[in-house]
Amino acid sequence: MARNKKKSTASNRLGGCDLRVMRDNLDELTIRPPSAGGKRDAPDSSGNGTTYASNKRVRAKKRLEQLRKEMDEATDKQSAAGADMLQVLMFMREDADRQRA
Repeated sequence: MARNKKKSTASNRLGGCDLRVMRDNLDELTIRPPSAGGKRDAPDSSGNGTTYASNKRVRAKKRLEQLRKEMDEATDKQSAAGADMLQVLMFMREDADRQRA
């Protein structure tokens, strides 16, 4: 660092390494294998292989099934309540007819 005498040649963040050595060896320190190609490695088949999108689809399907089940239960309750209300109306009509006669 002959050009900049005021600047330090060592860095505390790099463990006190000489920055000149670091600069000279930067290419070797950061070299990537030629097969990398700038993309992430393909997941191994030994892993679960699921991605965020596939997990999201599975969660959405489960939630959709749960909502359908809740809707079916609600419609069953509503139809049962409607039938009960119809029976009450029939009873009240018959009772009113008896009182008139």
